[in-house]
Amino acid sequence: TAGTEVEDRTPSAIVRYEIPLPAAHSFQGDVALSPNQRTLIFSAADDANGIRSLWARPLDSLESKKLDNTEDARFPFWSPNSRELGFFAGGELRVLDTVSGAQRVVTRAGSYTEVRGATWSSRGVIVFNPRYSGGLLKVSEKGGPVEPASRLQGSRGEGTHRLPNFLPDGK
Repeated sequence: TAGTEVEDRTPSAIVRYEIPLPAAHSFQGDVALSPNQRTLIFSAADDANGIRSLWARPLDSLESKKLDNTEDARFPFWSPNSRELGFFAGGELRVLDTVSGAQRVVTRAGSYTEVRGATWSSRGVIVFNPRYSGGLLKVSEKGGPVEPASRLQGSRGEGTHRLPNFLPDGK
């Protein structure tokens, strides 16, 4: 099972839950809770063929649903409105509309197995690191040019910036 704790905004209110994995699947370590705290995304691999996919589990349901066209997806992350889901697969940064099922490629992202996290701002910017080392990159949620979002400080011994997260003010 994949498990986590979700803390709401009132002091001392902690919700604990377990999510049983789909039959004949193994948990792969990727988990993303929607900003509205209603849906959990997790990755699970089919035990028969080893192919990992993303699964959605509404927290008001007892069923998880496999998301179509998410084979080999890694590092899922949510849009601020909790409707779209970003992830990496096939060397691309992709976005899935969780309501319509429509999917689009935002940009090429190099070897998706090396990605080290991503985050999506309320201003429509996605920041990610496509490899084990190096600084962060940014791209519009609609696609377009990829630009540096951070610069390594060699004088401080920095070799990588990973697992970015926007603050509530969008910075």
